[in-house]
Amino acid sequence: MKRHYILTAVLAGLLGLLMACGGSETATPGPDAQARDIKLVAGQGQDTVAINAYFPSKVTVRAGDTLTWGLGHPDEPHTISFLSGSPRPADLVAIEGGAPTDVQLTPSTQFPTRAPGDPVETYNGTSFISSGLVATFPQGPPGTPPYDTYSLVMGTPGTYDYVCFLHPSMKGSVTVVPSNATDVSSQAEIDSQAEAEEAALLAEVDPIRAGGNLVRSERGPNGTTIWNVRAGSAGRDSRSEIYEFLSKEISIKEGDTVVWSVKGPSIHTVTFHPGQEKPGFITVLPQEAGPPTLQVPANVAFLVKPSGEFDGTGYWNSGLMDIFEPDRPTSFSMTFTEAGVYDYICAVHDSLGMNGTVTVLKR
Repeated sequence: MKRHYILTAVLAGLLGLLMACGGSETATPGPDAQARDIKLVAGQGQDTVAINAYFPSKVTVRAGDTLTWGLGHPDEPHTISFLSGSPRPADLVAIEGGAPTDVQLTPSTQFPTRAPGDPVETYNGTSFISSGLVATFPQGPPGTPPYDTYSLVMGTPGTYDYVCFLHPSMKGSVTVVPSNATDVSSQAEIDSQAEAEEAALLAEVDPIRAGGNLVRSERGPNGTTIWNVRAGSAGRDSRSEIYEFLSKEISIKEGDTVVWSVKGPSIHTVTFHPGQEKPGFITVLPQEAGPPTLQVPANVAFLVKPSGEFDGTGYWNSGLMDIFEPDRPTSFSMTFTEAGVYDYICAVHDSLGMNGTVTVLKR
């Protein structure tokens, strides 16, 4: 989840499977080399274009090297999370003692394993270690610096996978060779590999948008039309995504139905709020001890459909639409009976510009 700490002020945001693949890469031995600081990138893109990948996706470093991930998309948070064989946690969990619709972002996916002020962690392949939410926007009181990079010292040789808790298709791998290995890539070579991978994924963006804007329609009952709109979309490589409604603007007639379907790995909503303040994705509930509870409001997380037809009034919401979670919907439909112009948003990615308009004409 934007599945994030505070998506506008706080999501948009807070702050898989790791496998030791047995054995390390063959590398020419030599004297112990000086530990290096290696720069990597989590994500790329801008605005509604999201390239949810680590750059480069695979890297080989020496034991003792420090890896530091920065963010490539200025407004898209990520996590860098080593699971060490433990299962990937759910993105939402119930709030203890609350109603069935009281849910929160899972704390272990949003907050770092390193306590504030502690030294940089060392990863040896046997423990759960995570950055928590890394974002370019401040995640605390005024004056709090952004938590926009994450560093980790690589310890024991081996090959280790890591994931982003916000984006299921986003995975990376680090191979750690002994500290005296000599044939490892330089920072310049790592940067060149990252640029090549980024270019290949960015090349998918225009075809995604072009294909998505070809809105499909089919005959509905009593002379009406059913319109099919994509809510987000991905390329042949699912790491290339567009957080847009395709098409963003659609004109229909009274009595027509619009069906929105998720077409990518990220979570989205279809949310109409005529005459009401738009909903935020996260409500931050401070706690006396420990981190706050990051509540996802019930009118965002779950279906709100007041009647069978939309007459231009009331709050309507698809709930969180997701192709990965079997208990969540993958589509949402509305039949429009009243002429007018109706704006709507994705409550998860509204801050990135994911919004649309349905214009309903007299029949």
